[in-house]
Amino acid sequence: MRESFFILSALTVSIIHSLMPEHWLPFVLTGRVRKWKPFRTAIFTLLSMGIHVGSSFLTGFLVFFRVKTAIKFGKTVEIFAIFLLILFGIYYLLPEKLAEKIHSHKKADLSEELYLTVAIGIHPCLFIAPTFLTIASSVKEFYLAAIALSLPTLFLPPLIVGFILKGLLGLKWSFLDRYGKPVSGIIILLLGLFLLIEHH
Repeated sequence: MRESFFILSALTVSIIHSLMPEHWLPFVLTGRVRKWKPFRTAIFTLLSMGIHVGSSFLTGFLVFFRVKTAIKFGKTVEIFAIFLLILFGIYYLLPEKLAEKIHSHKKADLSEELYLTVAIGIHPCLFIAPTFLTIASSVKEFYLAAIALSLPTLFLPPLIVGFILKGLLGLKWSFLDRYGKPVSGIIILLLGLFLLIEHH
């Protein structure tokens, strides 16, 4: 009974965590601006979530093995990831000619996909994974909790990105077609600033 409740709790928390906009919103906004194919964007989101799960579990394992600097290290990486997201929002607010000086438009798609993949992915979850892994009462619970925490985080954000982009790309909104980039930049910048404030 205790084991089932523990795993169900881990699964529920992971689902709620996966729905948070920092996992998928930047991919949706950037994909709409660049008109990325939904499937391709979902794949990059999946890669990003793979890195996210890895960074979160690395922190969790370090806490589990009582490495004193684990949380401090995780917080440093978290701040770095947030600043990368903020810089991306600022970059999207730059005039097009200035942005092209940073890199050419032809290389923009892949570099932006990779940038977002890393920036969002390296942002570790400092509390959920470490908490559940450290309170597991057996090796079985430990591994079941790891699976319950991983699967929603890996697969829900890519599904959200794919479905939303598929719908958005079919809509013709003249305002978004014209001002989509600065609007996306503002939203991503605000999201980054919110995460920074929340961190403190």
